[in-house]
Amino acid sequence: DLFPDVSEALQVYPATNWYADLLAEVTRLYVDTYHRAGGTGRPPGVEGFVRDVRDTLDKTESPTEATADRISVWLSTAILNAATQEVVATAETAGLMQWITMRDSDVREAHAATQGQKRPAGEPFDVDGVPMRYPGDPTAPIELWINCRCALAPVPASETASAFRDVSTEERKKDAKEGRAMPDGSYPIDNCQDLRNAIQAIGRAK
Repeated sequence: DLFPDVSEALQVYPATNWYADLLAEVTRLYVDTYHRAGGTGRPPGVEGFVRDVRDTLDKTESPTEATADRISVWLSTAILNAATQEVVATAETAGLMQWITMRDSDVREAHAATQGQKRPAGEPFDVDGVPMRYPGDPTAPIELWINCRCALAPVPASETASAFRDVSTEERKKDAKEGRAMPDGSYPIDNCQDLRNAIQAIGRAK
């Protein structure tokens, strides 16, 4: 629970570097979450994550009694999702991540529409037309992440396999001949899911 740390930091706001101790705790929790999710060593993305947090905290203005609660909820959500995403994205075989909401009346419309959306780990989700790396991503407009309680969940290997289907050599040759694949048979497209997969694969190759 980051509420005590956030509250303590806000007590010295707006002093220079008022969030120094809070950022240290955010860093510790990110590394701990990364390890609990199966990562080893120091997570490569922790410095970038903390930088985004610092940039967001720099925008704090006229905090009220509710500010500590909002910041602590946001940070908890962001740490959990960013660290988990990083573990899956940096694995030898990166899998898919799925956006999961709390499925209650408090879920905002944009997130309700994102429920169940799947993306290769490390690729942004489409949230109401805005790319978001994970729930709580502070680089998105604030109305899309403040008070967010959503989470990312790794997609089971069986579902990942079905999303990226195996295509036989003969099928690839046939698709290439009929113009539904590259001349060498790569990126075969026989349905909408194949098209999405091809677009994602080409994007990663750039």
